[in-house]
Amino acid sequence: RMSRVGRRIRDGAGGMRAPLAFLAAALLLWQVVTSTGLVKFYVLPAPSTVLEAMARYGPTIAEESLATLTVALAGFGLGTVAAIAVAMTLTYARLVRDAVYPLLLALRALPFIAIIPILVVIMGTGYEPRITVCALSTFLTTLVNLMRGLRSADAEVEELMHTLNATGMQRLLKVRAYAARPYLLAALRISASSCVIEATVAEWITGDSGLGYLVQISGYTFQIGLMWAAIVVASALTLGLVGIITLVERVAMPWVPRGGVGAAARQGGAA
Repeated sequence: RMSRVGRRIRDGAGGMRAPLAFLAAALLLWQVVTSTGLVKFYVLPAPSTVLEAMARYGPTIAEESLATLTVALAGFGLGTVAAIAVAMTLTYARLVRDAVYPLLLALRALPFIAIIPILVVIMGTGYEPRITVCALSTFLTTLVNLMRGLRSADAEVEELMHTLNATGMQRLLKVRAYAARPYLLAALRISASSCVIEATVAEWITGDSGLGYLVQISGYTFQIGLMWAAIVVASALTLGLVGIITLVERVAMPWVPRGGVGAAARQGGAA
């Protein structure tokens, strides 16, 4: 099994060759375009300028990155735990599910960035509104996907477990939860990327720390290189979190198709 997992991880790393080659070509083109003056530096600074800003303001960027990562991970963790608990409950509380689930679907379409000013009025300008908006987004995304996964379990297997006098909790953990894993991982991948984005925007609006705050301040003071450095680091944090979840998927579910948990979820839905 370990060798199979190792092959999955190695295949995933091999699949990064084309994106990395494209990124290198894009950076080269970016450097040429900005160095020749085709694009003004205040519109798009050269990659060398961004790297210089990273080196010059490294401690500041690291400190603000830690603040953003703290907010994103706190919201991600709280939202995920709450979504799993609520999904498990709603699976067997049919009346509650029928009453609440349509409202949750409607809330999922809500642009959470728009409610940050309301959260600021209620909670102040500290970490609380930033963590709350990340947690809400993660909660709804994970809950909706997980509910679909829990209901995708094979009916024949459920009937077999019932014949064997399995309890409701046993059926939930051994059948429904097993079927829901691809859906859960797909939701976590989406939530991980959106949490960093929402944390950054929330810091831009409310915070006095974080990469969003750094982007805002550097823009006001016309430090274009620093502003872009903060944006690049925020993107790197997003890719790092998504990469970790992808690695977890490959280790925990080595049988998942090459397309990832999204493909597995689609196959499960089709079945």
